[in-house]
Amino acid sequence: MAEPAEPTFYTARNTAAVDGPFVTQASDDMCHLAMRILHAATKGQLRSVDKEDEPPLRKLEFGMAGETVTSAGPVPPMPHMIQRGDQWFIPYRYDSSIVNDDLFRSAAARPALRARFGEGADGADRFFRMVFGYCAGSHEWQSSELNRELRAALQAVVLPQALKVFNAAAAPEAAAASYVYSMYCNVLLPGHIVNLHLDVPEYAGLDRSRTPTWLLVVAHCSGLFDAHRVRNVTCVFYPKTSTGGALAAYPAVDRPGCPGHPGPAMVVPCARGLVVCLDTDSHNHQTEQALPDVWTKTPAGPYTPHACPELPAHASLSARPRAAGDPGDP
Repeated sequence: MAEPAEPTFYTARNTAAVDGPFVTQASDDMCHLAMRILHAATKGQLRSVDKEDEPPLRKLEFGMAGETVTSAGPVPPMPHMIQRGDQWFIPYRYDSSIVNDDLFRSAAARPALRARFGEGADGADRFFRMVFGYCAGSHEWQSSELNRELRAALQAVVLPQALKVFNAAAAPEAAAASYVYSMYCNVLLPGHIVNLHLDVPEYAGLDRSRTPTWLLVVAHCSGLFDAHRVRNVTCVFYPKTSTGGALAAYPAVDRPGCPGHPGPAMVVPCARGLVVCLDTDSHNHQTEQALPDVWTKTPAGPYTPHACPELPAHASLSARPRAAGDPGDP
């Protein structure tokens, strides 16, 4: 996969009228506000994404028949299973783990993919996350005043682009019914990646709080439940330019009754103020490795792979402004 000098745009259309991705630009004031919130994060707010539950985003145990296997040994009965006591659970994103095994860790893995997206080593996707806010059942935004300010600013910027994703830009009733449901920040250290995955869809009366995430993804890919699907649009906002970490979004997946379109990924760099809007339930996406500010490219690939950071269990991260050299941030 060649590295484009500028983002490469493509349009993927299918019978569900899903379109995109779409890219727009946020203001410097919005970037400042996002960085202020990040700098104010207290210890424990930026948590390593590991094998622990992370409500409201991830939950492991649902009390469903067959969701566990009993085994007291240290070896999982099936790959990627998570152990709690003598019970082994199918992991949060079993679907993603299987796909990434084939792409990055198998003997048939493409060297170009490994060069760009890392080796897929254990722990490479243990980046840090902080939940800024989310809507409860009443749609009331659960968050701080600063986060509510950022939510309002983001909604004003992303809504026109988000409506295009489902061809609803000319539908005032769609705009009136649309709102920011959740907002969180991912922070990647050098060596971290976001593995290839589809996001978790939601259906009327059925979401990740009641159903395993991998099962919801499988339901969407089956094409059998589209009439009950909630239309979610993911908007990725970069408040700061970074080395590496570019987002690759692939054409929509091929689903029954909703044919996909083969083609290259759209690659968007981590550039200050860029906002990318797409249906991440339908478009596989991943990131390059995050890299230090100064890093060398090689003829063999876009980057020399960076070692994955080794983190203790339950790791947390604190952020602070840089002392110098970054006049764009407070």
